[in-house]
Amino acid sequence: MPEHLHFAPAERAQSAQARISQLAGRQSGVVARSQLERCGLSGSAISRWAAQGRLHRIHRGIYAVGHPRLYDRGRATAALLYAGPGAALSHQTAGWWWRMIEATPRRIHVVSRRRCPSLSAVSVHPRRNRDRVHHDGLPVTTPSQTLLDLASILPSPTCGERFPRRTTGGCSTRRRSSAGPGGGGPAPPRCAARSPSTCRSWPGRAACWSATSCSSSSAPDCRSPRSTPRSRA
Repeated sequence: MPEHLHFAPAERAQSAQARISQLAGRQSGVVARSQLERCGLSGSAISRWAAQGRLHRIHRGIYAVGHPRLYDRGRATAALLYAGPGAALSHQTAGWWWRMIEATPRRIHVVSRRRCPSLSAVSVHPRRNRDRVHHDGLPVTTPSQTLLDLASILPSPTCGERFPRRTTGGCSTRRRSSAGPGGGGPAPPRCAARSPSTCRSWPGRAACWSATSCSSSSAPDCRSPRSTPRSRA
């Protein structure tokens, strides 16, 4: 998702409509008002396009180009554009983007450096010192930061179900003895292959991300392709 527009010489020679069409194609069908202006549209032209149905307002200063229907990636991109430069998907939305949560959150959660109010469809959190990475084309909080954010908002039973101690799918569970004869309990899961890419099931991914050796910000893509629309939570 570009934050600043830099057009090649060939693109500068194109009409504003062609530049906007190309930009919308790179951003899942949504653009910011500031981007429209840099593409060559004046304020009156933006209003005229909106009246003609060529632009559809999604959030304040954010428009869908051509039609108002957005898929999940478009909704996430629109929220990031609304939150401004430096924003990233966070909390439940980051958990869904990393495939820690299966259902698509109804509200898109983002962290932002700017002070902008939350909307009915977008929940804006102060960024503070949260780390972010680009994953599957969008900025998102790191897996370790996402786990911390989810742990602070999800009930304990849900967290226990999301992050099981006994795992399958490429990760091994070791047992360590506890005090007293015959005692024993499951140890924290550890990635046996030391490569989270081998963990395809949800428990395997959770274990890999929670392991010290696999918790870097450059966590690999353990998700299946987003080729079909997701169910709503």
